[in-house]
Amino acid sequence: MRSAWVVLLLLCGLGCQAGEKSAPATPPAGQVFYFSPANPRYVTCDIEFRDPDGKLWPCFFYGFPAEGGTHQFDPASPKAAFSIVYDKMCQPHGDQSRKIIGELVKPDKPPVMTFTVNGMTPFKKDRLENTGKDRNRGGEATELDAVLDIDGKKLPLKAPATVRYDFEKDGGNVTQAYIEARFTIQGSDLGLKAEGAKGPIAVRASMCGTVSKTPPPKKKK
Repeated sequence: MRSAWVVLLLLCGLGCQAGEKSAPATPPAGQVFYFSPANPRYVTCDIEFRDPDGKLWPCFFYGFPAEGGTHQFDPASPKAAFSIVYDKMCQPHGDQSRKIIGELVKPDKPPVMTFTVNGMTPFKKDRLENTGKDRNRGGEATELDAVLDIDGKKLPLKAPATVRYDFEKDGGNVTQAYIEARFTIQGSDLGLKAEGAKGPIAVRASMCGTVSKTPPPKKKK
């Protein structure tokens, strides 16, 4: 009987340690992240529009932050003021009639998406439950005060979001902040008239800020 208790205590201890290891790290209070089109050099910002019923095909766009945006970490009073410009579209050519917002795509001229964040609420204790492949990734839950602009059509939003911080491989300094927002808009608010496109549209928008405005120097070969 005694050995059984020992095993149980060991398992509990291992479980606690695993829980501690899986808890996401956070930056020091006051840490500023810059949203810049120059850093990182590769694309880290994308936005997608999906038909919740799956009858129409999704639309995907990507781009970079506008210059001058920032997010300041503070668990009780985080700050955010930045814009992301999604001006590139995946598969912009061909018949768009099967896509959820395809009627907004003019020949060889996809719409430009701008997602502007004006603020965020204090981080919640409970994690935001995401759907999709990243549902188990750690992050701080918040709500963004934002505006989605699609070719001049502005939609004010209160968008639930997750903020995740990346650190150096050795567990050192924080390097980046990833923000992923998930919300629903109405196709009718965009002026959509196609069958099945006037109702709810599920939107996922991702954006990335870094601790430096400029990218690190390229490594010499």
